[in-house]
Amino acid sequence: AMNRSDVGGRPTPPHTLDALVSLGAAAFGKHEANLFSGSGILLLPEHRLAMCIIPKNGCTTLKWVAMVLLGHSPSSVCACKSSEWGCLGNRINDMHGGRFWHGSLQVHSKETLRSHMDAMRAAFTSPSWTAVAFVRDPVVRVRSAYQEDLRDKSNLASREGLLKYVEENVPARTTAHATHQSDYCGLGHGLKYDHYLDVDDGGLGEFNRILATTHPPFASTLLTTGWETCTAGRRASLVDAPALSTSHGNPVSNASSAAAKNAFWEAKLINNTTLNSIFAEFKDDYRVLPRSYLKAMQNRLSAAKSAMP
Repeated sequence: AMNRSDVGGRPTPPHTLDALVSLGAAAFGKHEANLFSGSGILLLPEHRLAMCIIPKNGCTTLKWVAMVLLGHSPSSVCACKSSEWGCLGNRINDMHGGRFWHGSLQVHSKETLRSHMDAMRAAFTSPSWTAVAFVRDPVVRVRSAYQEDLRDKSNLASREGLLKYVEENVPARTTAHATHQSDYCGLGHGLKYDHYLDVDDGGLGEFNRILATTHPPFASTLLTTGWETCTAGRRASLVDAPALSTSHGNPVSNASSAAAKNAFWEAKLINNTTLNSIFAEFKDDYRVLPRSYLKAMQNRLSAAKSAMP
């Protein structure tokens, strides 16, 4: 797992939160600030837990988890028939009135930041709170975003299409997926989290361990038992990520690891030109996310250069 030492080592200074307020609407990405947003910072004051939820970073699964943290059973949050996403509906289940979300606070706009400022100060400055950001390698995320935004035409995914997506759709923020991770959760404006959990690399397993250390703690088996209704493979553990769903018609979606899926698609859709474009476009993400992502990109670029004739 990655923590603050991977992004500079310092906790969030109090003046950073004041600066967020001063920025107003500019502190939030346009998709995060949308009234129907299901992203941003989710605060659970009873357990002193803050979760940064970002589109394409396992957000559907994390919202299921959040509802269970708020006292609902996995079978109840995944049993709704009105949506393929269970009881989430089209947004974060009507965050301001939905019965599954009582006991939580969502910070995703200048208005919600002002309303919940006391809880935000506690979440990011008090040692009794735990702040967790769910993150993803920018290369993996934008490739996955491109394929999902193709919807029923995902079989037409191509290197040329991905390059165009990076160079046109992402700068224009055409969808909530065609975005930077630094658009969300104050990441681009100095907010530091206690833990940065990679959803492709054991993040849910590590989150399960972290939950047993909150105040008061959750059960150590919270994410490993009772999730049959939610997992595509009807498995009890939510931590077993490959069983959660198929991915964009991916023929290796049930591979032994997310790494195998990502390697399959990276070889198919990404070349040196695309890597350079991604590196240039997502420079803000590489600045604020764990340094391991920057190192991985540098390794990719080096390998691609070596392979050139």
